[in-house]
Amino acid sequence: MRKNLILALCACLAGGSALASTQAVEAQKTPKAPDAHRVNAALDVPVTNGIVKTPSAQRTDDWMGTFSVVGTTRYDYQHNGTTSRMLAVSSDGIVHGSFMGGVDAGAGRRVQAWCVDPSDMSLIGPTDALSQRTGYTTSAVTGANPGNTLAANSGVVGLHTSTPAVSWMSVDFAGCTLAFNLLQHDGTNYLWPHVAVDAADRIHMVSYGSSDSDAPNTHFYDSSTDGFTWDNGTYYTLTTNSEALGSIPVAAPYSSRAAILFFDKTGPEDMPYDGPPEGGEIGIQIHHDVKAYLAENGNLAAEISGGNVMNLTDFGPGSESPFGPYGCRAYCDVDGLFDMTASENLHMAFSADVMFTDTLTVHDGDGDTSELVYYNWNLGRGQIWHMNVDTGEWSHVAGYNSGITEEDLFYARPQAWRMWRDRPQMAVDPTTGYLYTIWSEYTSADTSAAGYYNGEIMARCSADNGMSWGPAVNLTDTQTPGCASGSCDAEDWPSMASVAHNGFLHISFVHDLDPGGIPFDPPEGAETLNDMIYQKVPVSAIPPHTGTPWNAAGHVGLVTDSRWYSWTCDSWTGDTAFLDSTHWVEPVHVFNESPFDVRVDNIAFYHHPSDLLGTPEDGGLMELDLEVFANGEWTSAMDWDGWLPQWRGTKFRAHVSYSGLPNYDQLLVFHFADREDLVYRISYESSDMDGCPAVGMLDRTQLESYSEIVLTNVAVEGSSQPAGFALAQNWPNPFNPLTRIGFSLPRSSDVRLNVYNLLGESVATLVNGQLDAGSHSVDFDASGLASGVYIYTLEANGQAESRKMVLLK
Repeated sequence: MRKNLILALCACLAGGSALASTQAVEAQKTPKAPDAHRVNAALDVPVTNGIVKTPSAQRTDDWMGTFSVVGTTRYDYQHNGTTSRMLAVSSDGIVHGSFMGGVDAGAGRRVQAWCVDPSDMSLIGPTDALSQRTGYTTSAVTGANPGNTLAANSGVVGLHTSTPAVSWMSVDFAGCTLAFNLLQHDGTNYLWPHVAVDAADRIHMVSYGSSDSDAPNTHFYDSSTDGFTWDNGTYYTLTTNSEALGSIPVAAPYSSRAAILFFDKTGPEDMPYDGPPEGGEIGIQIHHDVKAYLAENGNLAAEISGGNVMNLTDFGPGSESPFGPYGCRAYCDVDGLFDMTASENLHMAFSADVMFTDTLTVHDGDGDTSELVYYNWNLGRGQIWHMNVDTGEWSHVAGYNSGITEEDLFYARPQAWRMWRDRPQMAVDPTTGYLYTIWSEYTSADTSAAGYYNGEIMARCSADNGMSWGPAVNLTDTQTPGCASGSCDAEDWPSMASVAHNGFLHISFVHDLDPGGIPFDPPEGAETLNDMIYQKVPVSAIPPHTGTPWNAAGHVGLVTDSRWYSWTCDSWTGDTAFLDSTHWVEPVHVFNESPFDVRVDNIAFYHHPSDLLGTPEDGGLMELDLEVFANGEWTSAMDWDGWLPQWRGTKFRAHVSYSGLPNYDQLLVFHFADREDLVYRISYESSDMDGCPAVGMLDRTQLESYSEIVLTNVAVEGSSQPAGFALAQNWPNPFNPLTRIGFSLPRSSDVRLNVYNLLGESVATLVNGQLDAGSHSVDFDASGLASGVYIYTLEANGQAESRKMVLLK
């Protein structure tokens, strides 16, 4: 069934006033200022001039930039899966947004639309987009001069209703009247819509089959050119193999390029091990690749019909994705935009975590152990990754998967179906071409009294089209550890307009007074009436990198730093059962989460002197060896070259033979020349301690208490190679028209040295090929270029470094 509902203005304007459309347009020209004093009756929270004043001394003054309260919500959980766009900026500078609010989290739930003029922070709305139970909204805007029936600079809202359970596309009649034409999806149980508007003012919408439908794991697509009818007469199926709800459309602001980024569950053939019995698929919402349809002319329906799908992550054996061969998978969050370069490259950001296939315990998505689940996967951590889809270049935006304790590995999550770093959103500044990414971040040091994590909203900037990112900036920066319900500062569910305007990023988020997720049964924390915030942040407050990527020092860590082994003991006789005579320590996972290869000097095994070397009759350690997993098989670490590849996990296992049991812990230590040692503890305990011998637990920092056996030594003695990857400042600088650029390489590499203008366009390639380790220089003649600032970038072995230079003629 197809419906076109045109709602009268009286049904959509605040207070139900019957205003003529001309009056509504006038209201857009002269926005109504927010009330000077407003009281949140449910919590008795006064709001004065956009500043929240609460009894709990909440430090909203620490929020960066300028902000305004645009409404309230009891439904702090704004989306299933990806947040997607909840606000957009029209060409006239007005910010159009929507959120899921209403008087309660049940029948009174409503999608509400609003507009803000950033020049004076004046507010129109919020107003119900449809007068029935609605939820899970996304927003977009039309262009300045639509060539169809749509009005210029008007809000577009995607939402779904419960009765009937369908997706809707809502288009404002004119600018910001907050009166909508509503186009209903043909079928039922297709929910959680995401919308985008391309340069031809075609509206793209992606929806998802609900759990009550015939296709609960299916993603669908359709479009509308006029906002009144569907273009294609049918929804196109993107995938029937997904449990993640975060698939989105993406549209270019200045060309006809359009794309769909969606999640598709990977199959057993992609597993980085033998796979579960009988070929079953494992992982709730985490076991996914990110795929895409990309249309140069905006005709995504033709790309879908033609099966022209691209696997962007392609996780599994042989993957070029970060940690792809190891078991990394995308988890629910994806965002995308087209940049401001001449080719309008497609960028995406997504969150990911690593699944470990060889740990001792496995559990499902709810943290329960199960014989039927063959993956151990962890939502306790999380990374944000960026990819330039057109060039295939990857970059690391935030988060690490190493440095995880045994407890964190299994159960630590900030709230249901969330990770410590997730919900990325991207924006581009058309004046500079710089890219920006924001995300949610949690720390265990800032939790409520109920134990849920107060979130912060972080941001980074890239001046080289996403190749490297500047330092993280906390946009909210409020900590209320131990806070009681109603007095917490938890900033969550961030969303950002995809284009910066007039030097500002435009962001919305929920100011949650009791962290955790509503809705859940039982809810996480108490239900509170929370403000929905619009935040205007100057781009100047989020600097790009200055010469080196933000993580150029590198991050190398262990996934877990200890492993326990148990044996049985007869408490009646005191007899102890021996371990197997040949004992493989569970693989040790070492993650290199930096943008360049890292070298290990040596790997040593430390044991207590009472664990004697000798024969089985000696009752001590008899044999020891170490293997590394490389090229798909275990080989001796003595034959290993010592390099940990960038953005990869490397597995090691120690082989020990016993007659009896060790008397103390043992340590496997990875030595580096330029960073702290990584220490992996091997511990032993009895399953029945009564009458059983105890094993000493020595402090791992007291290595002098141990004896050392060097298992592999790969250090290069007397090497004349430079200590690391480095790019020097050009000289002279400023210059006209000749300058020299120096750099050094720690190893023989494929090298690319490019020069870019401030739009991110390549204007010269100075080096493109293999170079030996050592110091190098190259001359650059800029005779054919105009005066201005340029960026030169050196890339080798996945590492990148950039610097600025000034040409003055």
